[in-house]
Amino acid sequence: MDYEFDVLIIGGGMIGCSVARELSKYELNVALVEKEWDVCGGASKANSGVVHSGIYSQPGSLKAKTCVEGNALFSTLANELGVEFKRIGKLVVARNEEDINELEKLKEVGEQNRVPGLGFIDGEEIKKLEPNVLAVKALKVPTAGIVSPYQFTIALAENALANKVWIFLDAKVLDILMKDGFFIVKTKRLELIYTDILEIIFSVFNIFAKRT
Repeated sequence: MDYEFDVLIIGGGMIGCSVARELSKYELNVALVEKEWDVCGGASKANSGVVHSGIYSQPGSLKAKTCVEGNALFSTLANELGVEFKRIGKLVVARNEEDINELEKLKEVGEQNRVPGLGFIDGEEIKKLEPNVLAVKALKVPTAGIVSPYQFTIALAENALANKVWIFLDAKVLDILMKDGFFIVKTKRLELIYTDILEIIFSVFNIFAKRT
């Protein structure tokens, strides 16, 4: 059986499902194919679940820009999806005087990236927050948070599905061809998919990584 779509997304991880959900807002015929039996079956299942603040990203990079902007939007996104998100913050600690220089560099990077609320706390204040941590100083990062990567990815996929995105599981891509300006994709389960735009999430991620 043949299918025809405006956009085909290959990869049902966190990024692929995010793209699918975003495109579902428009009048497009969108499909997503995933080689595993469910979404979040690849790299996303090993995600740490940390919503980063931007203190480690190179100033001026695309990664820094999207990290800080995405962090600020995450509470709204989690609320829309019905996913639990905790903005618990984090401490980056200095165990000795030599480590303090590294903390100062991190704070400088964070400030250049416009990460809000950064500040230093001393040993006594650290003990109040984390009694089992031995440190002379810490960089407090209040915007960092945590989320379940499974819940988040599944919620993205379910929202996209509810908005009429087609999702094909157990559909490993076997071949991609070009004909008359269309991509022709053959998968394990589907004979042919015709699409104007092909979004291969792994390749896109590598392009972004090189830019940053």
